[in-house]
Amino acid sequence: MQELLELTDPYELSYVVHQNPSLEELTAYVVRNQFTFARIPATPEVKKLIAEYNAGATISAITFSRTVKRIRGTMIQKRNETKGTHHGRHVAQ
Repeated sequence: MQELLELTDPYELSYVVHQNPSLEELTAYVVRNQFTFARIPATPEVKKLIAEYNAGATISAITFSRTVKRIRGTMIQKRNETKGTHHGRHVAQ
């Protein structure tokens, strides 16, 4: 069984996916305690990309912001699926 990392920071995950778009297909989302966790394979490449991000890597703001919007949207959608929404408002289930 492959080791997985659980990321909660959409910016960190966006950097990893932006640098290697094929990793987005391997990302699974899990919601616990109203927080969305992105599970991504803990490969040496992923660990290297996370280290780059944490070291303050330079990246194009325009293209990175598109990735951030997509990832944040996915994370929010997954969280809302567990809570239930009605016309953009949360409802008790």
